[in-house]
Amino acid sequence: MSISRSTSEIQTERTKSILGTTIPGVTYVSLDAGAASSSEDLAKAMKGALAVISCVGIAPGGSNVKDGNGVVNARIAKAAKSAGVPKFVYIGVASSLANSPAKFVLGDYFKGKAEAEKNVAQEFGAEKSLIIKPAIIAGGTPGELRPPGPPGVKPVTVDAVAKVVVAGALGDLSGTIDGNDDIVGRGAP
Repeated sequence: MSISRSTSEIQTERTKSILGTTIPGVTYVSLDAGAASSSEDLAKAMKGALAVISCVGIAPGGSNVKDGNGVVNARIAKAAKSAGVPKFVYIGVASSLANSPAKFVLGDYFKGKAEAEKNVAQEFGAEKSLIIKPAIIAGGTPGELRPPGPPGVKPVTVDAVAKVVVAGALGDLSGTIDGNDDIVGRGAP
């Protein structure tokens, strides 16, 4: 299941534009995790899931990045726990970026990510969660880097991140994986 603010039609079209096809068996649900009334709806939608993977957030430069990363992911983690989901994977941001001079420009973004990480750990503990903290990710939408990073920071491939995410969702990895080198090292077969 894929949950997004976007309609199921938009989610389907996005998937087709990136992968060239849809993913068999995936149901696309439209829910706004940021809405105050969404916690019960989120828990209902997550019921029976084996894992939740959250990459929800607002990119640097967007409005309300602190709450859009922190409060929203705290709500998602609480709803997942309420639904009885056994594993939670969260994609945060590398400590090397959060502790760099970028914190003076992107402070609320980093604070929101840290709040989300704290809430995931609080709800699920280190054994039942995986917090992945990449610096820069390359390989999503053609030509796109997420989040935009400082010059000289080598991006990690979306494939390397995906391998680690899947291992976390399956329960093969837990705790925190911080930085692109750690992601590549843990995702190796």
